[in-house]
Amino acid sequence: NSIQVLRWAKDLNNNIITVLGNHDLHLLSIYHGSVNNKQYLKMKHIIKASDIDELMLWLSKRPLLHIEKYNVLVHAGIFPTWTIKQAIKYNQLVQQTLTSKNISTLLKIWQNYKNNIWNNTLIGYEKQAMILNIFTKIRTLTKSRQINYNFKDNPSTNTKKLTPWFNNIKYSNKNFFFIFGHWSKLGIVYKKNFVSLDSGCVYGGSLTAIRLEDHQFFSQKILQ
Repeated sequence: NSIQVLRWAKDLNNNIITVLGNHDLHLLSIYHGSVNNKQYLKMKHIIKASDIDELMLWLSKRPLLHIEKYNVLVHAGIFPTWTIKQAIKYNQLVQQTLTSKNISTLLKIWQNYKNNIWNNTLIGYEKQAMILNIFTKIRTLTKSRQINYNFKDNPSTNTKKLTPWFNNIKYSNKNFFFIFGHWSKLGIVYKKNFVSLDSGCVYGGSLTAIRLEDHQFFSQKILQ
């Protein structure tokens, strides 16, 4: 019921705060013609909706990062060497493009972007594509801080000596509480500095929320 969920979220106006994930970017890519026809056909029922223009305009204006006090909401994570100020700056940089006429160009580059190494020399669309990948796809890194996009299992099954991004949170960010999902095989993990909230809803698990006032959890099984 993807189209119904989009309408529900949009209609809530300022009563809901959402951040973009990799599937949101993929849908925007299809809408803007940045992917092939085969991928388009999979989403045809959404793209053909009568209110699709309005919905995609709303979606493209969602941020990749949202911060309230010391709570940091992000789909997948941030790069361990980034400060919060840098993360905010990179979010703003990409948001400017996603809300401009250049959105289709960026998304086309992002769809085919394979680089897994972040460095400060990246520029232009290449830099923005890497920022999109980090905010929406990061899970683990190698010892040399290369992002591994292929490992999706629980870290306990890791035989490649990969390190979850949140195990290397920059010291200056230790006062922040990161809230993220994306990593369904990781499941619910609650620590001092972060919470992983993806409990595999799309695979038949539960949808999980955390109440920030007291960090109480709430879970709901899918209604068949």
